[in-house]
Amino acid sequence: MNLKPKNLLLLLMCILPFFATAQEDTGIEVSQVEEKIQEGAFSKFAIGFSGGTTGAGFDISTNLTKHLQLSVEGNLFQLMNIQHEADIEGEPFTIDASVDLQAFDAKIAFLPFAGSSFKLVGGFGYFKNDVTIVGIYEEDVALGEINVDPGQLTVRSTWKVTAPYMGIGFGRPVPKRRIGFGLDMGAYYVGSPDARLTGTNLVEAMNSQEEQLRENLSGYEWFPVIKFRLAVRLN
Repeated sequence: MNLKPKNLLLLLMCILPFFATAQEDTGIEVSQVEEKIQEGAFSKFAIGFSGGTTGAGFDISTNLTKHLQLSVEGNLFQLMNIQHEADIEGEPFTIDASVDLQAFDAKIAFLPFAGSSFKLVGGFGYFKNDVTIVGIYEEDVALGEINVDPGQLTVRSTWKVTAPYMGIGFGRPVPKRRIGFGLDMGAYYVGSPDARLTGTNLVEAMNSQEEQLRENLSGYEWFPVIKFRLAVRLN
C-alpha cells in the first residue's frame, strides 16, 4: 500500500497522541512503583533517646508498613547507696537503699491515623528490677543489763521476667521530619516480686515476717511507664 505524503502526515497526527498518552501513563506507574519502594518495610530508620520511670533509654526504630513501626529498646535505671540516718527508740539506725532496673524489649506501634502521631503500642521484653534496702544499728543496744550486738535488717525484692507491655502515646517512632518528640504511657505486667527479709542479731526475729512481706507486695504486678522521647530520623 502506497501512502501519499499528505495521507502519511495525517496518519502520524492521529497516532502521536496515543504514544504521548501511553508514555504519560508509564511515567505515572514508574513513579508509583518508586514511591512504594521508598515506603517499603525497613526503608526508614530512626534512633531515639528517652527518659522516665524506666530510667535512661535508647532505641532503634524502623517502619514495617504505613501504619506499623517497630522499635528495639534498652533502658537502664540505677540508684546506688542512698543513705538515710534515723533513730529508733533513741538508737541510731542507718538505712542504705539501692535500685537496679534493666529493660530490653521489642515494641510495635500502630498508627491508626495517617495525619496524627497518636499510637497504640504493644510488645514483649526482658524486665529486671532489683530493690535492696539494708537497715543497720550503729551501736550495741542495751536491753536492761544485757548488751545486744548491732543488728542488720535486709529487705530485697526482685523481678526477673519476660514481661508484656501495653501502652499509648504520641510521637512516631520514625518521625516524618528529621527531629521528633514523643510521650509514652503504659505498663509492664511483671507479676509479683520475689521478696526476701533477713534479720541478724537484734532484729533476727524479723525473719518470721518474710511471708507477710510477700503478701504485701503481691499486688504490685504492674510497673508503670511514663517517658519522654527525642527521635532523630536517619534517612
